[in-house]
Amino acid sequence: MFKDFILKDTELAIKQAVEAKELGQMDSTDGINLVVEKPKNPDFGDFAVNVSSLARNARIAPPMIANAIVKYLPTTDYTTSVIGGFINFKLSDKVLANVIKEILEKKENFGKPEHIEKEKIILEYVSANPTGPFHIGHGRWAAMGSALANLLKFYGHDVYQEFYINDAGSQIQKLGRSLNIRVKQELGENVDFPEDEEERKNYYAGEYLIPVAKQFLKEHEPTDDINILSDYAKQYMEKVPNFDLILEKDKTLSFYRECFQQVVGIRSSTMDWGLDANPEEGRLNEEQEIEQISTYLNFYRTNVCFLPKVIPEDIVYDEEYLRKICGAQLFPNLADARDSKEKLFRIANALRLPIGGIEQLLITQFIIKKGEDYQKISELLHMIAEQH
Repeated sequence: MFKDFILKDTELAIKQAVEAKELGQMDSTDGINLVVEKPKNPDFGDFAVNVSSLARNARIAPPMIANAIVKYLPTTDYTTSVIGGFINFKLSDKVLANVIKEILEKKENFGKPEHIEKEKIILEYVSANPTGPFHIGHGRWAAMGSALANLLKFYGHDVYQEFYINDAGSQIQKLGRSLNIRVKQELGENVDFPEDEEERKNYYAGEYLIPVAKQFLKEHEPTDDINILSDYAKQYMEKVPNFDLILEKDKTLSFYRECFQQVVGIRSSTMDWGLDANPEEGRLNEEQEIEQISTYLNFYRTNVCFLPKVIPEDIVYDEEYLRKICGAQLFPNLADARDSKEKLFRIANALRLPIGGIEQLLITQFIIKKGEDYQKISELLHMIAEQH
């Protein structure tokens, strides 16, 4: 706050000094990059700006540059002094008193910008892979990531925090191969990790897999199947930190609604969920809506397809398509229908078809409409799966 207005005043003063031809040979303010800092000696003032870098273009000594700029600085909010190439600023009591007053008035909203272009931000941090134990670095980045997310939210942005658990691919196979060696060692076999440095990079040679190997042999017969070993090691390592608890605070209704809207293109808050939804009983509360959307997204994650487990009619409802199927003469009056559920029942009765058949037609059309977006939605589903 203070630094911002001091920097603006200084930049404006430099511009005015250049226009008055008081900064030597300097004829432009382009490329100026100044920093407001705290003086090492508090007796000098509250803030300072080093203008020595301007000497390259001005071709005069830094103290002369600083004194020329000071002439164009306002004197209502602070006093100034020059030491070498530094301009020191001492804030007035009036400015400080006004800030205290603003803090008391705005309270927790103090410092929040009034005009900012709101953005949707996905912030990924920690991303601890289940191939090794947690360490202090994971905790450090969790704290930094969470703090950054809170700052962005404070500024008014829509922030979705992503804890990416990279539990697939070559590194999990590498984990399985490493566990295989530890299992064989527990069985008394004379095997070890490669001594060659390059070859050793294909394994996790840490001793943390020894207890995993012991537990594996208590629960399973020995095997050389790397897929079985990989899956076991991954599940064992994921049990160490409780990822569900870590992610719990991010499972907000806004998060689920946003994911749902991106997947199916419809706002969940406008919907009645499933064929058993009863609008006369009122809207779902926040907890119920999270559970419903979570179930739906979880089905996507498990099946990676577009066939809903419980069909929210509004997702697949396509009146234009249904009119083409029915024809103008058979299409029923839907003007007073309460919701998409009732519309589907009326259309099914008009066509003398079970409502399940109408739903299947709509689901098929829904998939066809997705067309070239399959890959995009598949990537989104992967992201949702990692967060859920």
